Amino acid sequence: MGAIRFFIIALLFPASSLQNQISQHPNNVTEYEGNSLTIQCSVDKETDIRELSLTVRVNEWEVMSVMVHKSISNINEVIFSGKIRNFSITANGYTWNILESAYCRYETCQGELSRNYERTTEVGTIFCMAKHKNFNKTVICKDNQPIISLTVNSSYTDRLRFSGTIQNFSMTLENLNINDRNGYYCGGTMEESRIDLKKGQTVLNVVSQRDNSHTVTVTWLLILSSLLLIWWC
Repeated sequence: MGAIRFFIIALLFPASSLQNQISQHPNNVTEYEGNSLTIQCSVDKETDIRELSLTVRVNEWEVMSVMVHKSISNINEVIFSGKIRNFSITANGYTWNILESAYCRYETCQGELSRNYERTTEVGTIFCMAKHKNFNKTVICKDNQPIISLTVNSSYTDRLRFSGTIQNFSMTLENLNINDRNGYYCGGTMEESRIDLKKGQTVLNVVSQRDNSHTVTVTWLLILSSLLLIWWC
């Protein structure tokens, strides 16, 4: 009877649990200072996610957010790579026809300040490079309207590298320090329904190199003590 009830529920709600959540990896990780951490946020291929963000748990500030406008129907064709001040977007097919004439801007699609990004292209790829170091938001514009936007918190602009599609997005935090100890969670929104996708979480613990040296020293002392004890006996 229980199996039949489960089968009926599965028929009534076939994929809602899969399509309304974000998978996040890793869950818990410990790294040494100076190392890197990559957090991967992904959704089911059928999920039409339009906004994705990585947020710090304690202070509730966004580390990064990315948005792809609904005018780009095949979001799995848009591939990001780089850092906020120097990155590329690769596409193919009809999506490339949209991006081929698009241009990179700072914060908005209009205004003099917005022109502080340089744009170059190769077949299937658009490159955006900031002219100044203090920029942390890029919009990709077409006909004076934003079709893609990326924002990185100013505390992470030099250390955060991203890659992938909005459905399978990786963010690498480089040169970790003790202040990076925290919980990080991915959040997202589907455009049409405005449904907030269920979040995952990564808990990061950063260990100082000094702690590492102390651990190594203690380990060697224990080994030497054991050897001396064996020799003495």
